Amino acid sequence: DITLGFWPMDLVLFVARLGAGKCVDADTAVTDPLTGIPRSIRQVVEGNQRLVHTWSPELGIHSVPITAKVDTGRKECLKVTFSSGRSVVVTPEHPFLSPEGWLRADKVEVGGTLALPARIPFPINPVSLPAEEVDLLALLLTEGSYTGHHVGFSTGDSVCLDIAKEAAAKIGTVVKHQKKYDYDFIPSTPVDKILNKHGIHKKKAIVKTIPDAVFQLPAELLGRFLGMVWMCDGYVDNSGPGITLASRDMVYQLQSLLLRFGVQSRVAYKKATCSGKIFDAWRLTVYSHAWNAFFENIPLRAHKAAALDKLLARDRNPNVGFPRVSDNFRSRIKQIAVSKRGGLLEVGRDLGWGSYFMVKSLFGKRNSLLLSRFETFCKVFECREEFKCVLNKDIFWDVVADIESVGERKIYDLTVSPTSCFVANDVIVHNTWTSVQLALCAWQQKKRV
Repeated sequence: DITLGFWPMDLVLFVARLGAGKCVDADTAVTDPLTGIPRSIRQVVEGNQRLVHTWSPELGIHSVPITAKVDTGRKECLKVTFSSGRSVVVTPEHPFLSPEGWLRADKVEVGGTLALPARIPFPINPVSLPAEEVDLLALLLTEGSYTGHHVGFSTGDSVCLDIAKEAAAKIGTVVKHQKKYDYDFIPSTPVDKILNKHGIHKKKAIVKTIPDAVFQLPAELLGRFLGMVWMCDGYVDNSGPGITLASRDMVYQLQSLLLRFGVQSRVAYKKATCSGKIFDAWRLTVYSHAWNAFFENIPLRAHKAAALDKLLARDRNPNVGFPRVSDNFRSRIKQIAVSKRGGLLEVGRDLGWGSYFMVKSLFGKRNSLLLSRFETFCKVFECREEFKCVLNKDIFWDVVADIESVGERKIYDLTVSPTSCFVANDVIVHNTWTSVQLALCAWQQKKRV
């Protein structure tokens, strides 16, 4: 009992087979649940971050301690990209959560679905900023010009201009009109201090990033920041709320921040035109099923608020977020359906159907499982426990758009107990470093005995 079956005099070595260390690329972002700030896994391993976001069927997305951090060297990797635009680089044996359990990266197929967080919690220890500073940060990051000897912005929106004037007055400066839609802060010193404080001064549009302080904001102030971003540079059209920026990093940061409110979106590359010049840009579009969450948490004003209100009155038929399942999964559903006489009739009645309900009515295109109907099915047939992962509200099932080899990369591991998974690049990935976990469990067992 003391030595777990080994002789006390033995030196026990835990040797993992090749590929047992399931790792992620060094630049993979891992958010600190305490602060809300994302850091690369390299920084997490080398630093003092103690917690990580994880997922379990019982608690959904929550935070747990990191039990081990390991630098595992270099290895050939795959890049898995999703329809939402998110991606993560992992070793081939690294598992992702599929509707039917954990699946190695090299077994994942394009067109299948994997689990992403439906939301990311707000920081445990949020840090506030003055409202005027939040407004000015959003204005300067989207419409600002501060690469030369002046600090200014451009806008044709009277609401944004009024907010800028009010914020400027509170920090001891004024907004002065220059020409057409261009304005400067006079004097610029108070605004310079804000830019320098957050490390974003003299950055061109293509390399702008959202400062750490924004990731630390509580819900109300983060909603205010995102609302100002949309008022300045965003839009609301028939496809929903969206924004197009030259900075790829900033667009993906906005996508991640929207997850704090449970707002799912898609990011895609596009070529944009400005003053007759073509440049690279990235467009973020909020999925239609998340329009209500956006409306409730991201305050818009004037014509953009009216446009979103009009969209919400439209009939919508969301076609994202559903798990695509195998023929074996479908067969299991048919097996359950025949186990209770009259069960399908009861499902149809609970859903308000006027006709007899059939198993095929649970599925959409490409064997996608329609979750609201399936939840009623599981309630009637008392099989929710069997499918609790598929039905978990904290999971967004995203379609795999591409899988490619990216060559040898520097990789790192985290061990997370007891959930055996963590959130990286806003994707749920499996717990790593099997051999370390095995050795740790053996050591802890010996200590208890």
